[in-house]
Amino acid sequence: MRVAHTYPVWEQEHRVMDRTTVFSKTGKGLMEIKNKSNRIPKDQLRVLGLIDGRATLKTLTEQSRIAEAELRKILAALSDGGFIKEFGGSTFSADARGAAAGRAAPAASESEVDDLDFTQSLGPSQPLKPGQPETADAERRKRDLAEQRSAETAAKAKAEAEERAKVEAERKAAEQRLREKLEAEDRAKADAQRKAAEQRLRDRLEAEDRAKAEAERKALEES
Repeated sequence: MRVAHTYPVWEQEHRVMDRTTVFSKTGKGLMEIKNKSNRIPKDQLRVLGLIDGRATLKTLTEQSRIAEAELRKILAALSDGGFIKEFGGSTFSADARGAAAGRAAPAASESEVDDLDFTQSLGPSQPLKPGQPETADAERRKRDLAEQRSAETAAKAKAEAEERAKVEAERKAAEQRLREKLEAEDRAKADAQRKAAEQRLRDRLEAEDRAKAEAERKALEES
């Protein structure tokens, strides 16, 4: 059964909640937000969700758009219920302190953990201390960096392989051009030698034919 949390009349009369008072959730408050067990009214749950360990009474008034007088009652109920803690700015008058001294000590809280400020646990992670295990984010960044370096190494190796292949291809092409040039020169030289030999043979045969013809002409003349 849900129990409404209110301040005693003597305490409501003397409690002075400064507008700069900072509020933070206790462990109990965090569990209420997480589990939504509906142990507190919706307006209190909404205000509890706005408390982040930095919000002041003034800030909460602006964010919740609840009248300050009503908001003070809600915050008092949350504080009374052990869902939030106040840091600075919240004071009691001397009369209230005297009256409180004459009363019985308040009952113990549901759990000692409720007195701890867990709000900051919801904030950004703190830097790792020496010997502290790496967080998931640090491990992911480390893994991403390793993958990046591996990719860069692979890309560099690929570029070097392509460059070597290009140089090898150019070398082979140059060798092929040289072979073709030498072969062409050899063919031209052989062809020139062949033509020269043929020309010499023709010249010799023609000379022999002319000599034979001349000998026959002289023989006819003498006869």
